[in-house]
Amino acid sequence: GSTFKLDIETVEINFSVSSGTDEVPTNTFSVNTLVEDHILLSGLEKGSQVQIIRTDGKGLFSTVAEESELTIHTDKMSPAPYLIKAGNQFVKIIKK
Repeated sequence: GSTFKLDIETVEINFSVSSGTDEVPTNTFSVNTLVEDHILLSGLEKGSQVQIIRTDGKGLFSTVAEESELTIHTDKMSPAPYLIKAGNQFVKIIKK
């Protein structure tokens, strides 16, 4: 479909898979999309891979979520847009 643009600072992503009449959640997490010194991810599925990727596709950071929350310090990242990949879902963030 359709696309639209909103000015938001925090986004919660809630993805699910539909199997027949049952809908099963597969990954839900929340992240502040405008970041300064750290990124706080919450609602992660334990064991899911988390990555920060530059818009040119180069990976900057990768870890496996050991808990449902994860803090990533961004003090060495340049101000720019980045993608966060958690599991198989992507969210765009902007480093101020």
